[in-house]
Amino acid sequence: MPESTPLVIGITGQIGAGKSTVGTLFARHGFHNLEVDEVGHAVLQRPAIRDAVAAAFGPAVVDGQGGIDRRELGRLVFADPAARARLNAIVHPPMIAEVERRVRETTARDGVGVIVNAALLYEMGLDRLCRRIIYVRAASDTRLQRIVTHRGLPLERARARLAAQDQEPVGDSRVVFCDNDGSLDHLQAWVDRTLAEFTAAHASPTASAAPAPPSRTEMPRMNDSRELPVCPSAPGPSLPENFEPHTDCTFDNPSLGAVVEHLAQVDPLPHCGLSHLIDGVFLVPVGPDGSQPLVGPDGVATLFSSMALGRASGPGSGRHIHARLRHLLASPAAASIRGFAIARPGGAFLHLGPELIDKLRALAAARPGSGPSESRPDSVEIAAGESLIISPPDLPVPAEFLAHLRQVGRRHPAVVEIFLFDAAISGRGDSLIVGVLPAVGATAEAFDRFWGEAMAGVEARLADRSCVDFLVLDDPALLEIVSTTVEPIGVRS
Repeated sequence: MPESTPLVIGITGQIGAGKSTVGTLFARHGFHNLEVDEVGHAVLQRPAIRDAVAAAFGPAVVDGQGGIDRRELGRLVFADPAARARLNAIVHPPMIAEVERRVRETTARDGVGVIVNAALLYEMGLDRLCRRIIYVRAASDTRLQRIVTHRGLPLERARARLAAQDQEPVGDSRVVFCDNDGSLDHLQAWVDRTLAEFTAAHASPTASAAPAPPSRTEMPRMNDSRELPVCPSAPGPSLPENFEPHTDCTFDNPSLGAVVEHLAQVDPLPHCGLSHLIDGVFLVPVGPDGSQPLVGPDGVATLFSSMALGRASGPGSGRHIHARLRHLLASPAAASIRGFAIARPGGAFLHLGPELIDKLRALAAARPGSGPSESRPDSVEIAAGESLIISPPDLPVPAEFLAHLRQVGRRHPAVVEIFLFDAAISGRGDSLIVGVLPAVGATAEAFDRFWGEAMAGVEARLADRSCVDFLVLDDPALLEIVSTTVEPIGVRS
C-alpha cells in the first residue's frame, strides 16, 4: 500500500452483522479503526452539544452528573422519526467534522490506512471519504442471537432493532459484500483476501481512477446541493371534522383526493406525503356503536375523500363520521388497526400497511397538541411535480447577522439551533432561508417573538438580499437534508 496515498475503507451494514469485528480484523493489518459511534459519544460530552440536546429533548435525557443519558435518549428517538431527525441535526454536523479531521490527520501524519466504521455511513455522507466500502450482512436469526447475547437487549427490543434496518446499497461500484454467518477464522480469511485485492487495486497504475461515488440524490453529503423527492402539494383549507354518525351528506375533499392520487404513483411514499395524510379529513365508516372506525377482519379500515367514492365502494355509504387521520390513530380502536385502504376512483385503493401505520403514529405523536384546531409552525409546501433545491448560501452572510441570530436564538428556549441555506423551488429564484430546529413540543406561538426579533436584523444587516424567509424545520426528511448540507450557526455554542 503506497504510503503517499493511504487507503480509506468504509464499513457499514446490518445491526448484529459484525461490523466492529470486521473493523478489528482490518486493524490487525495496521489500519486505524475509526468507530463513528465512539465519535458520537465524545461529541455528546461537549458542553455546547450537551446543552443543545437537553434543550431539544428536556431534562429526562440528562443524568445525575449533568451529562446525557444515552440510553434514555436512544429510547426516545428510536421509534420516533421526528425526534431522531432532530437529534441528528444537532450531533451529525460536529460528528462529521470530527471524522473528517481524524481521517485527514491520520492519513497525513501517520501514513496509515483508515477504517471508517459507521452504521449511517451513507446517511451521514461519510462514504465520500472512502475509496472502498464493505457492507457486512448476516442471516436475521444469527444477528438476533448476537444482539441478545452480546448487547443484552430483551428479545422484543432486539427484533424491533432488526426490523428498523435500512436497505442494502445499490448502484455503488465501490461496495463489496461480506456475508458474516460463519466462524471467526472464516471471517479472518475473508478480510485477508479482500484486503489483498484492495491493496493490489490501490497500488496499480490506474488506482487514481477509483470508482466514483453514486449520485447523491438519496445519499446525504456535506456542502453539496440537495434535492428533495417529489412531494405532493398539501391539501387545501381543511374541512371541519364531524364525529356525529350519519348516513348521507355532501362531503367532498378534492384536494385531499388529489394528494391520495399522487401518492398512489410514488414508491416509497415521501415523508411530506404522510404528513399531509395525517392532517387530512376523511369520510370514515363506523361500526354499530357509531363511535369507532369500521375495521375489517384483516385489521384494515377503509377511508374516503368524498361521499361519491363512498357510495361507489359500498362501505362508505352507511353510517360514517368525518375525522382527521391522526385522530383515528389516537382513538380506542387504533390498537386493532393494522392498515388503511384509501379509496381512489375506479375502485382502486392506496394501501398503507403496518410499517407505514407505525410511521404515521410516530408522526402523529410528534405533532404539537391534540385538538382539531391546533396550530403548528408553517412548513415548506412543494407542489406536485416540483422540487426543492437546497445549498449553502451563494453570497457571504455577514458575521454581524450571524451574531445577531445567535443572540436572538439564545433568548428563546424553543430555538435549539439555526441553519442558513439558499433554497429554490424548481429552479426559480433563490431565497435565503433561516431554518430553525425547534425544541420538542414547541408551538407556532413560541416562535412569534423570535421571528420579529430576527427580522429586525435582516433589515439592518442583509439589505443586499432580495428575499429572506423563515422556516421551522419540523419535517424530519427536510431536516435531515438541511443538516447534512449546511453547518448550524451554533446557537448554543
